[in-house]
Amino acid sequence: MQNVKNLPINKEYSLNIGTLKLKNLKEGILKTIVEYDFTPSNGSITVMRPLFSMRLDNNYTDNINEEERPGYESSGYVRAEEFKSIYYKNIKEVGIRLVGASVNYWYNKEYEISKDKLPMQFDFNGEKLKITSMTQKDDCTEYNVEYDKTNRIYERIGIIPVRFSDTDNYGSESHEKNEKVQFKDQASRNTVYNTLIKKAPNLSSIYNNSGYSGIGVNNAVVSENFSFKGRSVPNKFKIESAARSFLYDTDEIVIKNNSN
Repeated sequence: MQNVKNLPINKEYSLNIGTLKLKNLKEGILKTIVEYDFTPSNGSITVMRPLFSMRLDNNYTDNINEEERPGYESSGYVRAEEFKSIYYKNIKEVGIRLVGASVNYWYNKEYEISKDKLPMQFDFNGEKLKITSMTQKDDCTEYNVEYDKTNRIYERIGIIPVRFSDTDNYGSESHEKNEKVQFKDQASRNTVYNTLIKKAPNLSSIYNNSGYSGIGVNNAVVSENFSFKGRSVPNKFKIESAARSFLYDTDEIVIKNNSN
């Protein structure tokens, strides 16, 4: 059993997405972990990943990328964020600053498509999206989707076809294009970002490592090409999920690493 140094944090945040409580900082030989509890304020929230800037004396680091975390599950609350191990490093002071959160929402909204009426525009919780074309090739149907570049709410929306029957199974492929956009709260995002970047110099790296590479501050999916394989052409699609990120300007929590 590996040795673990346990340093209590006991800090609670009342956020617009729910209540986040940081419990402990655990320094292990293989990794450093920030343990937390999260109670969502919205029942549709399925995944919440807090984003931290961690200061190790005068150097900064951020959450380990999802792809670098063995056994990482993309659904449910992880309840622990991992950082590279500092167990054998002579760190005197650890600073932890909550700078944001990546959030996934679960929805189950259906929309009808009529090939003869394309392009068709749809409204999803105030987010505008447009299906511009639908092309059938052999046993595959291709859809092209465009999203507004202004007044955005979500960074990514999960679209799937509605099956005609349980036996009509679809395989799917999706190709996305990300660009700079304007979110509805872009002015406040910019204000918080410009303040935070002075306190957390690694802020850009944090958002690039949050699982939505290049998305979060002023970037989002602007177009998508879907290819659905199946014997029949779906005349409905369903939005199952949507992703958003939030920036938070919080005070740094300072922990004296006296065990070194």
